[in-house]
Amino acid sequence: IITECDPSTTSREAVFAKVQAETGGDFVHPYNDPRVIAGQATCSREFLEQMDERGVKPDMVVAPIGGGGMISGTCLTLSNLAPDVKIYAAEPVNADDAARSLHAGHIIADDAPDTIADGLKVPLKDLTWHFVSSYVTNILTAT
Repeated sequence: IITECDPSTTSREAVFAKVQAETGGDFVHPYNDPRVIAGQATCSREFLEQMDERGVKPDMVVAPIGGGGMISGTCLTLSNLAPDVKIYAAEPVNADDAARSLHAGHIIADDAPDTIADGLKVPLKDLTWHFVSSYVTNILTAT
């Protein structure tokens, strides 16, 4: 069953709460969940393995950031396997809440940023914020 909602964090969370109450289903957060972050960490592990096969050691890695699942996985891998590699994130200038959050030192959540990059329209949450605030060197924005 597909349940539609308005394209905002507030709407998604409200509709999900209703569906969960009606069905009793379990919730796996799409990015603020340790299992999801661990899964995303495999991307940077595979990247490091491929670079190693080529005899290349990266100085830095840039990963996309929306809610922070992918960048958190990147931080998890690199902080353990290649702690000297600098970690940068990138996001659209029209959805730059992560960059503003990093510079402010706390989460600044936009409810529905105006960007066509729909996978990056979600805010950081507590678990992903931990990785971003602890390991990300800077967040770059692109028009």
